[in-house]
Amino acid sequence: MKKSNPTLVALSIAGLSIIGNPSYSQTQIWGMTVSGGANNNGTFVMAEPANNVFHSMYSFIDSIGSGPVGNLVFAPNGKFYGITLFGGCQDSCVCFSYDPTTGIFNDFHDFYCNLINGYSSSCGMTLSPDGYLYGLCPLGGANGAGVIYRVDPSTDTYADIYDFPYSTAGVMPTGTLKVMNNGLLYGMTNYMGNQGLGVIFNFNPCDSTYTELHSFDSATGGNPQFGGMIRASDGKLYGMTYMGGAHSYGTIFSYDTTTNTYADVHDFDSLSGAFPYGGLIQAKDRNLYGMTWHGGAYNKGTIFNFDIFTGVYTDLVDFNGANGAYPQRDLLLASNGKLYGVTAYGGATNQGVIFDYNISAHLYTVLINMQDSIGYNPDCVLIETPAIVPGMASITKKEIISIFPNPSTALITIHQSTYCANQQLMIIDIFGNTIYQQNLIGNDNNIDVSNWGEGVYFYQIINENGIWRGKFVKA
Repeated sequence: MKKSNPTLVALSIAGLSIIGNPSYSQTQIWGMTVSGGANNNGTFVMAEPANNVFHSMYSFIDSIGSGPVGNLVFAPNGKFYGITLFGGCQDSCVCFSYDPTTGIFNDFHDFYCNLINGYSSSCGMTLSPDGYLYGLCPLGGANGAGVIYRVDPSTDTYADIYDFPYSTAGVMPTGTLKVMNNGLLYGMTNYMGNQGLGVIFNFNPCDSTYTELHSFDSATGGNPQFGGMIRASDGKLYGMTYMGGAHSYGTIFSYDTTTNTYADVHDFDSLSGAFPYGGLIQAKDRNLYGMTWHGGAYNKGTIFNFDIFTGVYTDLVDFNGANGAYPQRDLLLASNGKLYGVTAYGGATNQGVIFDYNISAHLYTVLINMQDSIGYNPDCVLIETPAIVPGMASITKKEIISIFPNPSTALITIHQSTYCANQQLMIIDIFGNTIYQQNLIGNDNNIDVSNWGEGVYFYQIINENGIWRGKFVKA
């Protein structure tokens, strides 16, 4: 098993500084903390990987939402969308948007004051090619069994679009939803099904059709938690369960949507990882990467990879407390090829850490030990964005910037009728991750997208006049 040498792990602020005035490098990594900041209600944290600096960008206010957790989505309108565990009406979790260019925070839905529309959300939302954000609440709704909700980012409005019936078809939906090219949303529930351990389902937002696809069981995995499913390069969906499997410590599973076939592909065994809370990502080496909450040499969790073609599982890093402990969410694959993640506990202050993992060098590094001033106890999925500059307006003029052909199968051309020097292009997938960047030269720039996955992508161009945004489809 490959594991990081403990002597290579930085236990303090590993060459990174905390400053108040960001320099706004080409890309930024954003996350959230549950506690700390000016009001001790959590913060937005932004890191600049190129300049090795961290910034506390916004301190949450209890009256409009505190304790942010889960997925953070960067929508095409330039706003972040997420949920909190506390604050707002009746100190409930809230749905919020945050505009990092203006600093405006909007609590647009309070769950506990609208129980009929769902509550106790803890995982955040997913951006769909239809322009909406979709999420899950494990409780509430007309039947008290949870809901699927939709957020319209053009109006910052929340809508309950499906109420789970209290039946064996699955209740208490958990994790995040996966949007497939067929327009269907794929997700999981934590409870019910044939053995009461949850189900895999899909949902058609066009006609509100819900279909149970697989019922989890104790032998091959059950009770999924915070993670969703991903579509890997072999076309199958992959996810993790918290319980079940050969050793009762959880599983990695695959689900083939074309044949409706479920397979338990790895059983966690405690020694190399146990009880995964989060989900998986696939890196450029085609391996899946994830984390476990427990297990490993110190029983404080692990980082691992899994080869979907050979079935080989490798424990890469054992959390030991000093380098972090008990991770609960997904990893981020950044455009520099590194993995980034958080632990809610451990580190020098036992208030959590933000870390990176260099895949090619097999090197784990604590980037920052969380503390009161910047925020602590991060329990989120980090995302990478293009450089966001406060005060820079977002503008849209279709006659100036166009992309063709759209949809495209191989090559896209970005055309500008007016060229400005020093322009930066970022292309972002529907998960909010920056997957491509370059400086634009001249009026026409060609980009090869032939090896990209099918779906919707968003572009952002920054120049001295503002930020230009749009989207295109890879067919």
